[in-house]
Amino acid sequence: MSKDRQIYLEAGKYKILCLGGWGVELNEFEIKLKEIEGAGVLNSRKAKWPVQSYVLNKRAKRIGTVEVLKSGNYILEFIHPYSLRVKKSNLFFASRFEKFLDTKAIDVVLL
Repeated sequence: MSKDRQIYLEAGKYKILCLGGWGVELNEFEIKLKEIEGAGVLNSRKAKWPVQSYVLNKRAKRIGTVEVLKSGNYILEFIHPYSLRVKKSNLFFASRFEKFLDTKAIDVVLL
């Protein structure tokens, strides 16, 4: 995961996915989008249905959603990024013997 970054987003609803594994513990991790040309701040909401899939040939789990009402440039801010913990598997017996992935091996994407 990298530091905060600037992105352009069209108005619409976006899914927030965690890439790297399916055993995701969010803890205090949050994502905020701050408008560059305004004072607006958009907070992500935790996913009601944490769907598992493959994205970019990596295991992906939906961790949240965010609704952008106005197109524009935003700063994507990660709150408590080191509290996000991910294991490859979410199966009880398999995950008991796995270690958490290194934070550098985890990606967060908006689709």
